[in-house]
Formats: sequence, structure tokens, C-alpha cells
Amino acid sequence: MVEIPYLSEEEVADLVAFTGGDAKFAGPVYRATSRGHPQLTMAALLHLSAANWSRASLAAVLGGELHTELGAERRAVRQRLVAAMPAEAQLLLFRASMIEGSFNRGLAMALGSLSPPVSLAGLVLDRLVGPWIEPMRRDRLRVSPLLEGAAQDVFSIDECRAIHHCIADTKMRSGDLSVFDAGMVLHHALCSEDGTLVAAFAHSVVTCNSEMLDIIAPFVGELQSFPSDVPIFPQDLAASAMLRLAQLLALLPYGSVSAAQQCWAALERERGDVKGEILFEGLALSKLLLHPRAGELFPDWIELLLRFDKLTATDPRLATAGGNFQSKAVGNSHVSGVLLAGQMRNIRTVAGFRSLIERLDREEPALRDRFLSSFQPGRGDLLILVNHGWLKESKTEGFDWEAAASDYAACADIAIGWPNPGLAARCAIAQAVCLDENGNDAERALACLSDAETRFGFDIALVRARAKIHWRRRDHAEALPLLTAAAEQGGQDPIERAYIAREAGISAAELGDWAAAQNWFDRAQTIASTLTLPAVRAMAVGLLADTAHAACRAGHPDVAIVKLRDALVSLPSLDPEGTLHEAHCHRVVRHAMLWVFKELTGRLSGADQEVPYSPGCASNPDPLEAIRSHPVIALDLAFYFLAEADEALAEPTGFYREFRDYLTDGPILSSEITLAIAQCPSSEHLAQVAA
Repeated sequence: MVEIPYLSEEEVADLVAFTGGDAKFAGPVYRATSRGHPQLTMAALLHLSAANWSRASLAAVLGGELHTELGAERRAVRQRLVAAMPAEAQLLLFRASMIEGSFNRGLAMALGSLSPPVSLAGLVLDRLVGPWIEPMRRDRLRVSPLLEGAAQDVFSIDECRAIHHCIADTKMRSGDLSVFDAGMVLHHALCSEDGTLVAAFAHSVVTCNSEMLDIIAPFVGELQSFPSDVPIFPQDLAASAMLRLAQLLALLPYGSVSAAQQCWAALERERGDVKGEILFEGLALSKLLLHPRAGELFPDWIELLLRFDKLTATDPRLATAGGNFQSKAVGNSHVSGVLLAGQMRNIRTVAGFRSLIERLDREEPALRDRFLSSFQPGRGDLLILVNHGWLKESKTEGFDWEAAASDYAACADIAIGWPNPGLAARCAIAQAVCLDENGNDAERALACLSDAETRFGFDIALVRARAKIHWRRRDHAEALPLLTAAAEQGGQDPIERAYIAREAGISAAELGDWAAAQNWFDRAQTIASTLTLPAVRAMAVGLLADTAHAACRAGHPDVAIVKLRDALVSLPSLDPEGTLHEAHCHRVVRHAMLWVFKELTGRLSGADQEVPYSPGCASNPDPLEAIRSHPVIALDLAFYFLAEADEALAEPTGFYREFRDYLTDGPILSSEITLAIAQCPSSEHLAQVAA
């Protein structure tokens, strides 16, 4: 066997000219024949030449739809070439041609073990690699496209079914099934007509989490395209229903509303074919509701959740499964509460939140407790649920804040009737936010909070809300005691505790108490540093710079040097051109370093070199997009500046001696020269020493 390499485009051009074709057809012929496959190129050129390069023959070949005559020529070429092979090589090659995609050596060996087995299948495979089987990336192989569809002309229906079964079964047992193979495995499982394989493939999709579903969905287009008016796999209706559920899950990431709803309607009709229908219904509902896009595709998602909750309450097996459910984020919350929290993103308006509360008002108290179990002080405060609709809707043009405030007031009245004073207080807080932040009416907002405390009782969240109104008005004398009370009382989420401490730091700074400001910023940084959210990670780094600024103002320049050092060391973990919070942090932390440098060295003190720094600006949770337009100086240069500031102290921290250990790209020549000059003894000093 002689290996024939693919033809280059120039070689194809020579052959086109030799067979009487125009040179302009060389590129299209080259691409239409799998970029110069020798047999396909020859077959195409023979057909085009025999047809005198007619327009019809060109359209058939170059359009990708081979003419019947060309197909006959391909079969003739294929038969002549294959006839020269040993029988066992033919058998393995034709079996492999049914894979319709890339494969590894293990799958080829499995095909060789089918009855009748191919003796020394590995050696036979090695002889086929090159002439008929093309090596691809890593250990992947691909059968020549010349053999496309050849197996159907060679094997019986039963033999084809056995080959399909072997391919699907081997791939699913391999343990390293790639998303690129998912569509191919589904095809072979269906063609095998084995319900066990079809159910196994469906199970592999159903057990994927939401993140994995988002990854594999683009690779199972065939699964998503099955019609919803007939069973997908009529040979085994139970396996077909499982595959319908897999189809629904594959549609969740990117499918249309109509496609997802039609698929769900089909699943509702077909789930009765599954043994253990109630368990299967619970599985389908939970998998659907676990995906964050479910509420977008199914506006009645709350009814689906109520249905699932009823199943868990009445079926002992589902109740046990639900009781064992635990969310990493919110501990031992009821599974219905976790599913509600997952769909919270689909509450996009305040009216939508009111609809949810009104719907829950029609249910029993125990059910409401289960649904709200993910939202508890300290681990997912109810304010997150209450505020979500406002956060989305308030950013839209023409937001009706009066209507939103009225909706929140109605929700507070419903909640206190349950009775749930915590939820009622948070609805009143959201009402006050509408009045203050959107209506710019602080007096009405404060009156709303006072009324809520009278009606619902004391809640530290009301104190925090009152502090926020004063803080927004820059009335720091009123805000700081309230913020202090909220911080000392505690009970909030870690993120909220960090925000409270940061705002208290700013208030203390604005009131001139820089020592207190330093402590508050440091407290906020300690809390924020334990969180992993990208925006909060950037905030934690920014709080180091804010602490440094306050420490310098408080007369602790050594603390400022250390905190800025830690901030600069942390910056590489953030992308300077990434999220807006990251971009802001990179630029403002460097700005804080320049401010400290100016304060400690007296340089950059000209009128045109002002370096203003507002308290808390490096940790700003709402940065402006315009910050991206500011340049980002080299990080190593910032270390040089900080080292010079440290050396200027009466009692340096020692950073100026060790700062080179922190450099990311090594010493900067110009800066080293400047330092050397600065550290040289003056001529006067030299004269004194010499004397």
C-alpha cells in the first residue's frame, strides 16, 4: 500500500487545466473534494471532463450535491481500490466508515471484535492509516470521505444495527465522552434500535448540571430538532420519554420559547410511559426549575414550582430526596426554596414580585415557609428577593416609581397578614428606596420607615435603610451612628456587612475622624476578602487602598505603605481591561499610591500636579465606564514609587529595601539610576567625611 498525500491547490489547478477546465474552477474543485482528497479529486475531474465542464455538472459537483453519474464513478473507483485489500482490512474499514466522525484506536478495536472478528485488528488498522484512514489531532482518526455511505452497500440491516450498537456502547462506556461526540453517539444509539442505549444517552444528558447543559447544547442539534407531535423513539416508549426530557434540557440554554413549550407539552403526554411516573415527573420538574432560564421560557414557572412542591409533600420518595438536598450557598434550605431562589432572576419588575406574593398568599403558611427558606438573615436576606424586580425595572426608561412604591406597600400589607414581619419590613424598605432614590423624596422615605417600625416592630434592616437615606444625602452625622448600630447588631449577609462598614468609613472620614475611618475600611476589607464574587474581589483590593489613604490621614504612614503594598500585590489577580470593577480598581489603586507618594515625599505638589483622593473611592461599587479611558501605568513602576515613599519616612517599614522581590518584570533601569543618584552622599557630606 502506498500512501498518497492530499493534493495541493496548485496541483488541483494543473489537473483542472489538463482535463480541459478553466483555471477559475481550480479553487472550488479543491474545496469541494475535501481540500484535495486524491480519489475524490480524480472522480470529480473525470465527471466534469466527461460532461465537457457543463454548467449543470459544475453545479452538481461544486454545489456539494454529487450527480448520479459522479456517484457511480465514485463507487467504481472505490470498488477498484478496495478490491486490492485483504478481506479483513475491507471488513474493518467498512465498519469504521459508519462512525461518521472522528474516533480513537479503542473504538476501531471494538469494531474489529464484532462477529466475524478481525484477526490482528490493531495491525490491520495500522495498514489502513494513511491510504484510507486519516490521522487527525492527538490520537483521533477519520475514515476517508470517499467511503461515505459505502457500508450501506455492503452490510445487511442487522449487521448495520450491530455496528451502530457497538459504536454507541463503546463511546458511552469509555468514560471520556467528549461534547464533540454527543451528536454522533445519539445517532448511533437511535440507529441501534436498542432502548437501553437510548435511555443511557438520555440519562447522560439529564444528569448534567445547568453549566454543563449550556456547554453541550450546541453539539446536540439533532436532539433539539426532533418533532414534538410523535415519540422520538417509538421502539421503546419509556426510553423515548427519557430522551424527550433530555431534549427539553438541551433546549433550555438557547432554545426558543415555542420550541421549549412544545417539547414540555410532549413530555407531559409521554411521561405516563415511564415506570414510576411520579418520580419521573418530579425529576423533570426539578431539572427544569434548576435551570436559570426556565422562568424566561415558562412564564408560569411558579405554578410548576407549586406542582413540584406538592409532589415532594405527598410522595415519600421525593420527600426523602428533597430532605437530603443541600445548597452550598444557603445551607439546609428546603429544595422548593432553593428552586425559587434559582428563578429569582426572572422577576424583572416590581409588579412581577407583587404577583408572586399574591400567588403565595393563596397557599398555606407551611408552603410559604418552604418557598422562602433560602432567604434568611445572614445567608440570603429577603431584601435580595424583594429588591430584584426593582433592580431590573428601575434601570428602564419611564420607570413608574410611584406605582412601584404602591406595589411594595401592598406586598408589605400581605406579608404582615401571614404574619411575616421580616418580609413586611423589607417590602417597606423597598418602598422607601423607590421614594428616595427614584422619587428624590427623603422625607416620605423616612416617614415610610418610621411607619413600618411602628406596624411591624423593630428590625435592624430598618435602621440600615434609614442610615442609607441619610448617607445618600451626605448627612454623615446622622448616618454614622445608624451605620454603627447596624454593624454592631449584625445578622446581615457578608456582602451587606462589608457595604455597611465601607459606608461607615466614608462617613467617619467626612466627619474628620480618620482613625475610625481606617478601622472601618479595614473591617470592610476583612469581610470582603472572604467572598469570591468578581465585583467584591475587586472591592476588597480597593478597600486596601482606601484603608491606606485613611491611615495616612490618621498619622500612620507605615500602615499606609503596608496596605498599599498588599493592594499592589493583589492587582495581578484582576484584569485591568476586564469587568468595570476590575478596570476601576487597577486605575484607582495606582492613583492611591500616587496620593500617598505625594503626601510622604512632597513631590508632585505643583498646582498642575494635584492628586485628589476621595474617601472610599478605590472600592466604589458603582464605577463609571469613563474610568477605562485612563492609562494604566506599569505595576513595577508603582512599586518603585511606593519604595521611595517608604524611604522618605522617619521610620521606614523596610519595604524600600525589599521591594525588588515584588517586581513582576524585573528592575527598571531608569528608576534604578534615579534611586542610585538619590542614595549617593552629597558632596558636602563627602567633604565632611574626608576632613
